[in-house]
Amino acid sequence: MELAEPEVGKRTILTVPVKAILRYWNPLGDCAWAIERNITPEDVYSYSGPEITDDEFEPEQLGISDRDFEIGRIAYFIRNGIPDVTVDPNPITLNVIELGYITDGNHRLTAAMFRGDETIDVAVVGDLQLAIDVYIHGDDLVHRLYGTSH
Repeated sequence: MELAEPEVGKRTILTVPVKAILRYWNPLGDCAWAIERNITPEDVYSYSGPEITDDEFEPEQLGISDRDFEIGRIAYFIRNGIPDVTVDPNPITLNVIELGYITDGNHRLTAAMFRGDETIDVAVVGDLQLAIDVYIHGDDLVHRLYGTSH
Protein backbone atom coordinates (compact mmCIF):
# COMPACT_ATOMS: atom_id res chain seq x y z
CA MET A 1 0.00 0.00 0.00
CA GLU A 2 1.44 3.36 -1.04
CA LEU A 3 0.72 6.00 1.58
CA ALA A 4 0.62 9.68 0.74
CA GLU A 5 1.79 11.69 3.69
CA PRO A 6 1.88 15.47 3.72
CA GLU A 7 5.40 16.85 3.65
CA VAL A 8 6.54 20.40 4.18
CA GLY A 9 6.76 22.01 0.75
CA LYS A 10 5.59 18.87 -1.06
CA ARG A 11 2.11 17.42 -1.50
CA THR A 12 0.65 14.41 -3.23
CA ILE A 13 -1.86 15.93 -5.62
CA LEU A 14 -4.65 14.32 -7.63
CA THR A 15 -7.06 15.91 -10.06
CA VAL A 16 -10.41 14.30 -9.37
CA PRO A 17 -13.99 14.76 -10.60
CA VAL A 18 -15.99 16.90 -8.18
CA LYS A 19 -18.87 14.40 -8.49
CA ALA A 20 -16.57 11.60 -7.27
CA ILE A 21 -15.87 13.52 -4.05
CA LEU A 22 -19.54 14.39 -3.57
CA ARG A 23 -20.38 10.68 -3.75
CA TYR A 24 -18.84 10.31 -0.29
CA TRP A 25 -18.71 13.82 1.13
CA ASN A 26 -20.94 16.81 0.49
CA PRO A 27 -20.11 19.75 2.74
CA LEU A 28 -23.70 20.99 2.51
CA GLY A 29 -25.44 17.69 3.21
CA ASP A 30 -22.86 16.42 5.67
CA CYS A 31 -22.96 19.53 7.88
CA ALA A 32 -19.38 20.71 7.50
CA TRP A 33 -20.37 23.84 9.41
CA ALA A 34 -22.53 24.20 12.50
CA ILE A 35 -25.13 26.50 10.99
CA GLU A 36 -28.90 26.63 11.22
CA ARG A 37 -29.80 25.87 7.61
CA ASN A 38 -28.07 24.83 4.40
CA ILE A 39 -26.38 27.29 2.11
CA THR A 40 -27.76 27.64 -1.41
CA PRO A 41 -26.10 28.97 -4.56
CA GLU A 42 -28.51 31.92 -4.35
CA ASP A 43 -27.21 32.74 -0.85
CA VAL A 44 -23.65 32.78 -2.13
CA TYR A 45 -24.19 34.67 -5.38
CA SER A 46 -26.24 37.35 -3.63
CA TYR A 47 -23.78 37.76 -0.72
CA SER A 48 -22.86 41.43 -0.26
CA GLY A 49 -21.08 41.29 3.08
CA PRO A 50 -17.38 41.76 3.75
CA GLU A 51 -14.83 39.84 1.69
CA ILE A 52 -13.64 36.98 3.85
CA THR A 53 -10.16 35.75 2.96
CA ASP A 54 -8.19 32.95 4.59
CA ASP A 55 -6.80 35.44 7.10
CA GLU A 56 -10.09 36.09 8.90
CA PHE A 57 -11.50 33.34 11.05
CA GLU A 58 -13.72 35.18 13.55
CA PRO A 59 -17.27 36.06 12.44
CA GLU A 60 -17.69 38.19 15.56
CA GLN A 61 -14.84 40.48 14.46
CA LEU A 62 -16.68 41.10 11.20
CA GLY A 63 -20.03 41.67 12.87
CA ILE A 64 -21.80 38.92 10.91
CA SER A 65 -23.56 35.67 11.77
CA ASP A 66 -21.83 32.30 11.58
CA ARG A 67 -23.98 31.42 8.57
CA ASP A 68 -23.07 34.64 6.73
CA PHE A 69 -19.43 33.98 7.54
CA GLU A 70 -19.60 30.56 5.83
CA ILE A 71 -21.46 32.09 2.86
CA GLY A 72 -18.83 34.82 2.63
CA ARG A 73 -15.98 32.30 2.58
CA ILE A 74 -17.58 30.38 -0.29
CA ALA A 75 -18.33 33.63 -2.14
CA TYR A 76 -14.67 34.65 -1.79
CA PHE A 77 -13.49 31.50 -3.61
CA ILE A 78 -16.13 31.84 -6.31
CA ARG A 79 -15.11 35.45 -6.98
CA ASN A 80 -11.35 35.05 -6.58
CA GLY A 81 -10.76 31.45 -7.61
CA ILE A 82 -9.45 28.51 -5.66
CA PRO A 83 -5.72 28.81 -4.88
CA ASP A 84 -3.22 26.49 -6.51
CA VAL A 85 -3.20 23.33 -4.37
CA THR A 86 0.61 23.18 -4.39
CA VAL A 87 0.90 26.45 -2.45
CA ASP A 88 -2.50 26.81 -0.76
CA PRO A 89 -2.09 26.84 3.04
CA ASN A 90 -5.47 25.06 3.43
CA PRO A 91 -6.04 22.98 0.27
CA ILE A 92 -8.90 20.62 -0.28
CA THR A 93 -7.49 17.61 1.55
CA LEU A 94 -8.88 14.18 0.78
CA ASN A 95 -8.39 11.78 3.69
CA VAL A 96 -8.24 8.21 2.35
CA ILE A 97 -7.15 6.73 5.67
CA GLU A 98 -10.71 6.64 6.93
CA LEU A 99 -13.90 6.92 4.87
CA GLY A 100 -12.69 9.22 2.12
CA TYR A 101 -13.81 12.51 3.56
CA ILE A 102 -12.53 16.04 3.18
CA THR A 103 -10.50 17.12 6.22
CA ASP A 104 -9.85 20.65 4.96
CA GLY A 105 -11.10 22.83 2.13
CA ASN A 106 -14.88 22.56 2.46
CA HIS A 107 -15.41 26.19 1.40
CA ARG A 108 -13.24 25.58 -1.66
CA LEU A 109 -15.11 22.37 -2.53
CA THR A 110 -18.48 24.12 -2.18
CA ALA A 111 -17.29 26.96 -4.41
CA ALA A 112 -16.19 24.42 -7.05
CA MET A 113 -19.54 22.68 -6.73
CA PHE A 114 -21.54 25.91 -7.14
CA ARG A 115 -19.37 27.04 -10.08
CA GLY A 116 -20.01 23.72 -11.80
CA ASP A 117 -16.35 22.71 -11.95
CA GLU A 118 -15.92 19.25 -13.47
CA THR A 119 -12.63 18.48 -11.68
CA ILE A 120 -10.59 19.86 -8.82
CA ASP A 121 -7.07 19.35 -7.51
CA VAL A 122 -6.85 17.83 -4.04
CA ALA A 123 -4.06 16.97 -1.62
CA VAL A 124 -4.22 13.29 -0.65
CA VAL A 125 -3.52 11.89 2.81
CA GLY A 126 -3.50 8.13 3.20
CA ASP A 127 -3.60 5.35 0.62
CA LEU A 128 -2.76 6.97 -2.71
CA GLN A 129 -3.63 3.91 -4.80
CA LEU A 130 -7.01 3.63 -3.07
CA ALA A 131 -7.65 7.31 -3.81
CA ILE A 132 -6.86 6.71 -7.49
CA ASP A 133 -9.00 3.56 -7.64
CA VAL A 134 -12.00 5.22 -5.98
CA TYR A 135 -11.90 8.83 -7.14
CA ILE A 136 -10.43 8.34 -10.62
CA HIS A 137 -11.52 4.81 -11.62
CA GLY A 138 -14.84 4.73 -9.73
CA ASP A 139 -14.32 1.76 -7.40
CA ASP A 140 -16.68 1.68 -4.41
CA LEU A 141 -14.83 2.99 -1.35
CA VAL A 142 -17.01 1.36 1.28
CA HIS A 143 -16.72 -2.02 -0.46
CA ARG A 144 -12.94 -1.61 -0.74
CA LEU A 145 -12.60 -0.74 2.96
CA TYR A 146 -15.27 -2.94 4.52
CA GLY A 147 -16.38 -5.47 1.90
CA THR A 148 -19.90 -3.98 1.66
CA SER A 149 -21.61 -1.60 -0.77
CA HIS A 150 -22.25 2.10 -0.18
